[in-house]
Parts: sequence; structure tokens; C-alpha cells
Amino acid sequence: MRVFTAKGFIPKPALYLLRLFAEYTHVARIHSHRNVWVKPLYEKDDVSVCLWYIKVLGITRVSRQLQIVYPEELKMVNETIDGFGRGTIDTLTLKETPQGTEITETVELKLPFYLFWMEKPVEEFTKKFILGFYEDHLKDELRDKAKK
Repeated sequence: MRVFTAKGFIPKPALYLLRLFAEYTHVARIHSHRNVWVKPLYEKDDVSVCLWYIKVLGITRVSRQLQIVYPEELKMVNETIDGFGRGTIDTLTLKETPQGTEITETVELKLPFYLFWMEKPVEEFTKKFILGFYEDHLKDELRDKAKK
């Protein structure tokens, strides 16, 4: 197992961001250029299961994730329950500041033992992917301000 963290900042309220990140429809609206798609399978209150499709080097990887949102803690936990990286846990923690929200995303990456040599490349790809998502949200925020 490999544990790593990505950090970001978005000038929006923490609870707003938590709800936005937890809602799968924003993926198609903001992140579609990143070759990622999400198909919800089950949603009830703050628990959901979905399929994530991510195209990497021309190959589409599919994984099933269980997502639990903890609004009172400003936290969301995604566990890969099937597919590539099964057993991986991604914990998103938000901290509101006067300027916006600090984001800390900790990933406990789990790959089969025979893929140990892929841990570092998968970590680097995942960090870049996560930071790209944050960048997309900042660009979306600027578009919203320009419309006003």
C-alpha cells in the first residue's frame, strides 16, 4: 500500500464544494475533457455507488466506488470496491477559511502485490489527475464570475 496526499484551494464555501464534489453530474459538466465518465448505480442520502471510467494511454479502466459523505465533518470517503485499485481509499477533507476552502485529499493506494512496480507511476498520475480536477473547478469559478 502507498499513501500520498494532494492539496488544493478553491475560493468557495466548504459545504458547497463538498456537495458539488459528491454530485456526479458535475463530472460531465466540468471534467469531460479529462477522459473520465461516471455512471451512478445507487444513490441514497449521503451514500452512493458508481462506476468510474477513466481512459489512460488509450485504455479505459473501470472501477466501482462506494462514496460516503460526512457533511458535519466536511469530509468524503471513496473506496474502490471493484476494478483497478480495489481496496484503495480516497479521503477528501475540507477546511473552510475566510478566503475559501483548503482541500486535502489523502489516497491509500492498494494494488495487487505483483503490480508493486506500478505504485509510483499510479501515484504520480493520480496526483496530477486530482490537481487537474481542482484546476477545472477554479476555471469554472472564473467562468461564473465572468458571466455576472
